[in-house]
Amino acid sequence: YDDFGGAVIGGEDLLSSPPSSSENLNTPSSSSSVSPSSSSQTSNSVLQERIASLKQQDMKRDAQLAKNWRCGNWKVRGFSLDTQDPTTTSSPGEEDDENDIATSSNDEIPIHISQLAMMGGGRTANDESDEIVAVARTDGSVVLMQLGTEYLAKFTAKLTATVDDDALPEDTTISTDGDNDDVPSSTTIRVESKLEKQEITSLPTFSEDDGEIDAELSLPPPPPEDQTPFEILTQFTPHQSAVTALLLEKEFLYTAGQDSTDIRIWQFPENFLEGNQDESSTKMIPFKSLSNAHTGTITSLHTLSLDAQQEDPTLLLSTASDGSFALWDLSTGDLVFSCTLEDPDTLEPVAITCADVDRDVMYLGLSTGHVVGYRAKEVVEHASMGDSCPIPNCRFIAHDTSKERGNGGHFGGVTAIQAAGDGTIARNRPGMTSKLLLTGGSDGMVKQWEILGSSSSSKLEHWPRMANQRMQRRAHLFKGHSDGPVTALACLKGGEAQKFLSAGADGTVRAWNPSKGTELFRMDGFEEVITSLCLKQDLLITNGMEEYVCIHDFDVTDSEVEDGYEIEEW
Repeated sequence: YDDFGGAVIGGEDLLSSPPSSSENLNTPSSSSSVSPSSSSQTSNSVLQERIASLKQQDMKRDAQLAKNWRCGNWKVRGFSLDTQDPTTTSSPGEEDDENDIATSSNDEIPIHISQLAMMGGGRTANDESDEIVAVARTDGSVVLMQLGTEYLAKFTAKLTATVDDDALPEDTTISTDGDNDDVPSSTTIRVESKLEKQEITSLPTFSEDDGEIDAELSLPPPPPEDQTPFEILTQFTPHQSAVTALLLEKEFLYTAGQDSTDIRIWQFPENFLEGNQDESSTKMIPFKSLSNAHTGTITSLHTLSLDAQQEDPTLLLSTASDGSFALWDLSTGDLVFSCTLEDPDTLEPVAITCADVDRDVMYLGLSTGHVVGYRAKEVVEHASMGDSCPIPNCRFIAHDTSKERGNGGHFGGVTAIQAAGDGTIARNRPGMTSKLLLTGGSDGMVKQWEILGSSSSSKLEHWPRMANQRMQRRAHLFKGHSDGPVTALACLKGGEAQKFLSAGADGTVRAWNPSKGTELFRMDGFEEVITSLCLKQDLLITNGMEEYVCIHDFDVTDSEVEDGYEIEEW
């Protein structure tokens, strides 16, 4: 603890150097006789009291957090990114001079949030990595945002102009409106859109015609000095269409978009996370492009280990809508193995709609309603035998699509999947493992499974296996979402999950008690499909609000919840 300065627990001295005569440590004067043992006892007593106080604070905070998650107490803060790109607003039919800015004539389609990814991924309940969120958008751009504690931040797109001609005088002014007569015609002028923070000075008003009271909404009070702002660390455009898969892992960012079947890897610049960087040192560095494994839209990206004993991941998993999945060497980017899953009855490719990993095991959700599980080590060993898919370690029907066929419903099958930590069946059973798996279907149902393994076999079994079977101290079915599929699932990995969350096309996020199968609370009012639930011990970060990213903060007191504002008021 930094509070203790130079103190050494159990040592002889409270300070690394003796105090001067002017310092008052509430000890007897220098003329008094103090034994070394008495001084040591006093020092240890002070330290123990301080440690006990800090532990008490942590316990109180944990108890408040548990209550807030149980009762649904939270405050919302967030930020918005401009829905328009000024580089696409040129008038049709206009011709640009040689020195004018060349702009595209894309339709004015609002830019919304398509994917979110969090540094560290909320991998464990004790994950203390920097609160950095990658925000992918429907125009193919990605923003890396340092989360702040302020209530709301708005970022507006502005035009910036740069040239690639070092011969121009330093005082040459480059205009973004095309008036660049002083610039040689051979000079290439590059105009880009850059998001910059906008000062919020007022709130909207509502009139009686809108069915609301005609009144000015007051701004929140000035933020306390200890509040930190939202800050864009870097922004760039890796794709020309919506980003469909996003992964933020250590010093790398992995992206995939609708415009390509490749995976693009971007590396952080040196000392990127230390802050106080100039613009040139915050540009993402193209590291590698992974190709020739998929022909359909990439649906998910995850890292995993080669075996259960490895702490750090060594492989990258990618899945696609054409039924293909691939494993890549995380350090070199080399393709280790790829294959395309087929329906055993029709031998036609089956779309992989979602995927997740649990250390060395990958779970693939299929459009047929099946879940397929593989151990990474066995897939890698199978690579030398050709490009046919290996026999799965487990395969079972999680969401029956036959009922949808009878009703003319949407063939979505498994639409969300999440590894959820340790199970209960294998407790006190040597040589046996039990892991929890959550699935969400196009039927709006969420199901919880236990995946059982044995040290004597590589096979994985799912439980329950039949409709009339029950789980041990866990619920199997969670009913609540309606009017469409489950779109996302989230829980804190590490240990046994005490709660999990689901998002649905019905515009709600629901928190569940995994033991009882009951709904703890519900978040309403989302306007679009929620594709991302980024979860930490005290935060939930969501999209589904067009250009807004919402941070739901559960580390609050009861009084703070009562004094909250609503993001939608802005």
